[in-house]
Amino acid sequence: MSRKKRPSVTKRSPRPAVRKPQASRTAASQKTKHLAHLQTLYALGMTLSGDPLEVFAQAARMIGESFDVRVVCLSEIVGEELYFKAVYINGQVMTDAGHCPLAVTPCATVERTRDVQIFDRVMERFPQATFLQEHDAYAYCGFPALANDHRVVAVTCLLDDKPREFSEEDQEVLRIFGQRIALEIERDRHLTERKQADEDLRLARFTIEQASDAIYWVNPHAEIMEVNEAASVMLGYSKDELCRMTVHDINPDFHTDMWPAYWAATKEKGGAVFETSHRAKDGRRIPIEINVKYLSFEGREYHCAFVRDITERKRAEKLLARSRDFYLGILQNFPAMIWRSGVDAKCDYFNNTWLTFTGRTLEQELGNGWAEGVHPDDVDRCITHYLKAFHAREPFILEYRLRRYDGEYRYITDYGGPFHDLEGSFTGFIGACFDITERKRAEEALTMQSRVLESMAEGVSLSDEQGFIRYTNPAEDAMFGYRQGELIGQHVTALNAYPPDENSRIVGDVVEQLKARGVWSGEFGNRKKDGTPFTTFARITALAISNKTYWVCVQEDVTGRKQAEGALRQLQAFLNSIVENIPGMVFVKDAQDLRFVLFNKAGEDLIGYLRGDLIGKSDYDFFTKEQADFFTAMDRAVLADGRLLDIPEEPIQTKDKGQRLLHTKKIPILDEQGVPRYLLGLSEDITDRKRLEEELRQAQKMEAVGRLAGGIAHDFNNLLTVIGGCSDLIRCRIELQDPLSRYVRDIKTASDRATSLTRQLLAFSRRQVLEPKVLCLNDSILAMDPILRRLIGEHIELVPALSQDLGPVKADPGQIEQVIMNLALNARDSMPNGGRLTIATVNATFDQGDAGKPSNLPSGVYAQLIVTDTGQGMDKATLAHLFEPFFTTKDVGKGTGLGLATVYGIVAQSGGAIWASSEPGQGATFTVCLPQVAQAPEPSLPSEPSHRSTRGSETILLAEDEPTVRALVREVLEEQGYRVLEAKNGAEALALAGQHAGPIHLLLTDLVMPEMSGHALARRLTSARRELKVLYMSGYTEDQNLHQGIHDAQAAFLPKPMPPQTLLHKVRDLLDASS
Repeated sequence: MSRKKRPSVTKRSPRPAVRKPQASRTAASQKTKHLAHLQTLYALGMTLSGDPLEVFAQAARMIGESFDVRVVCLSEIVGEELYFKAVYINGQVMTDAGHCPLAVTPCATVERTRDVQIFDRVMERFPQATFLQEHDAYAYCGFPALANDHRVVAVTCLLDDKPREFSEEDQEVLRIFGQRIALEIERDRHLTERKQADEDLRLARFTIEQASDAIYWVNPHAEIMEVNEAASVMLGYSKDELCRMTVHDINPDFHTDMWPAYWAATKEKGGAVFETSHRAKDGRRIPIEINVKYLSFEGREYHCAFVRDITERKRAEKLLARSRDFYLGILQNFPAMIWRSGVDAKCDYFNNTWLTFTGRTLEQELGNGWAEGVHPDDVDRCITHYLKAFHAREPFILEYRLRRYDGEYRYITDYGGPFHDLEGSFTGFIGACFDITERKRAEEALTMQSRVLESMAEGVSLSDEQGFIRYTNPAEDAMFGYRQGELIGQHVTALNAYPPDENSRIVGDVVEQLKARGVWSGEFGNRKKDGTPFTTFARITALAISNKTYWVCVQEDVTGRKQAEGALRQLQAFLNSIVENIPGMVFVKDAQDLRFVLFNKAGEDLIGYLRGDLIGKSDYDFFTKEQADFFTAMDRAVLADGRLLDIPEEPIQTKDKGQRLLHTKKIPILDEQGVPRYLLGLSEDITDRKRLEEELRQAQKMEAVGRLAGGIAHDFNNLLTVIGGCSDLIRCRIELQDPLSRYVRDIKTASDRATSLTRQLLAFSRRQVLEPKVLCLNDSILAMDPILRRLIGEHIELVPALSQDLGPVKADPGQIEQVIMNLALNARDSMPNGGRLTIATVNATFDQGDAGKPSNLPSGVYAQLIVTDTGQGMDKATLAHLFEPFFTTKDVGKGTGLGLATVYGIVAQSGGAIWASSEPGQGATFTVCLPQVAQAPEPSLPSEPSHRSTRGSETILLAEDEPTVRALVREVLEEQGYRVLEAKNGAEALALAGQHAGPIHLLLTDLVMPEMSGHALARRLTSARRELKVLYMSGYTEDQNLHQGIHDAQAAFLPKPMPPQTLLHKVRDLLDASS
């Protein structure tokens, strides 16, 4: 119920509205109410022993309930504020409910009149009393609580929202209530003051106990009355022990007969400060400082003594004294001659160095005795200068001659100045003298040196920091063509032969280096007085003279030498150009320590280090010790043998390119005596060439294996065509219950497995006939997703990461699925305990010379299929044979070794490349790279199985060089009603076609036949018979050009071996197709 303080307003004298009792009130009701008031008053008196706030709350409640009003505010007056101790509102009581200014409330009238005040329309009368607005007060009755001194200490007001009347009896009861409340207010204030006093006492005692100094209270009999904790800690006695002791017990030096006089003196002066010592419980003597105050309290006298342990201060004083002795000892033998004078200006101290120098005793030198050793020509000036500085209290520097012990007068520089003690008081002068005789002699030597400068052949000049010439020797004047003195005052830039802008820049650079390093050397282009240009080699040194910096320049004319050097530089530049443009690494080593002295750009690029880092270093600074030992051994062998050493293959570890293979030649370079001076080396990086050679050998090996596999597959396919076809025919001719049917099934199964094997061989050898289409690798992967997940199992996580803008490629969709399947199977087998298989696609562009591009892959844009597993990984030996047929790391019976070889063949035949990267225990990554094409992917149409009859009556020309295959095919076709013209080669087929008068509906020919291929036969026949349709058969194609005609509209292809039903459906579909 806190109130904000409002601006004071003009007070209006309120008119008390004392209500007289109505005539209609009966005496009985007045008596009853009066008794109720008295009972309430009695109940209030019973609570006076409780908590003040609780008493206030009860009083407010009793008054509110007794007088049946809405609000009762019991408020204490503190200064100009009215504090609400208890507020009764409709049966609820709040305590400590805030405060507000007294002056703006009707309670101020109660406080001023010290009697009951009654107001109606109270909010209108006191608009700034916000608590009246909050309680919607209309009627107000306030009564004071008067203290014994008749001060109003509290005002209690009764508020109601409707008119109220208060009789004389009511007002009398309220006055009695006010007396009770005044008693409680006084009691509350007394309790608060006593509580504060107790807290102050506890704080004082706490402060005393926390004081770092020991505190004693002593009575006039020297008895210790009280001590703090610090006193107990200092002496080791408990407080109780100390309080049973006297001052004499802890200070043995303070005898009992001394106490009366000490007490009287302290009482007279009010206190004392002195140093003494106390004896601790363990017998130690503790030096202390005591600050005693005389006190008188309630008729009793005390000494309050503050005792401080000054052990550390005493120790510091001893150290200070020892330090003073130490520095005095230093001064005694200091290399300078030290003197000191007192406030009377007379000397009272000379160190041993002074006495040793003069050979006199201290007594002879004290006072003004020292002046006897000063040279007679200097003594008056010396004393006058000293006394002037002394009286001015200013330091001085004085030079004079002083007689040494051997009688020689020596030049002395005397540095003196005022000296103050620790309190800052002036105590005299102190000075130090130095023998400068040798410096004087040096100055004479400098004069001699200047004469030497005058006779030097080199030009010597001295200029100031601003560049103005202050001195030139004759050789400098002659070099520039000036008379003596003409150059003095000129600026150095006036002598240079550079344009103004460049001149300022060059001079600025020289000055900057001089300031940084103190010296500069180099060449200057100069101009003589007559304008003739010439070149000098100059060495400029910074020289400090009298706190100023000068530049000393020594230079000589090197014009002739520069011309010779220019010709030599041209020759050297020509040779350097040759070395720099040699494509191989060229290096030169010092023959003694084998450190590099030359390296060309090609070598810098190969090794990976800058020439600045290489020059002056040896092989041991850049290579392993083993490799550096090898290089050093070869170098020493060349230098010892003196002949060319050819190293065809030299491995070297570079900084950025890894290990490279060099072809190196080394030869010694001899000096005039025929002794090796340098070692010259030329190295060619043959790493890429060796890699290409290795790739060529690998490709040739794969090609040879492929040819062998393709040849085997061709013969096998003819045999398997017969085996498979015959087994199909037998199965159709016998009953299922026939005992032979089991053997027929076994033959058929073995034939199918052999067929699958030969197809893998053909895929590896790149001899199979592909049916390429424009497709997107993403579509193939997404279509195979369910199959792949079943294939790899639930213990392996399949993670597709497909590029959304992947470009299309042209490849056989079935073969691409075979590639994905084989790579997934390979990854599954490497993760028997589970793992993660990631199949990603990205676009890639390879340019000529890219480090990551396989050598057999042309530059261009590619789509990459990247298959990564978290399996067991492979070592380098396994990676080297990874794509070779029949190579496998699996156990016997768990793989043919053709899976990755098949992938290799399919990718290569599709114009792409595949490579793998792996480390043992780090999984493996296979990257398939296929060239992108510009066409859009072709829609894949689902093939619907044909249920039409395979029978027909058309004429078919059969050309097959293998008799068993030819006989089988003829029999299969004739059984279905076809007329078959049989030929064993192309020539015989042409002859049959020429002899046959009727139509020939279909040419069924093997692609690979002796003398004439199936494609050539078809081309010749279709030129004469336009309606002729062609069906090619083959299990192997040696020449890829034979594929060119098999995708014509009237042609189709059937791979061997083919089941009879497949052959019949293919024939029927082709014959039924529209031209």
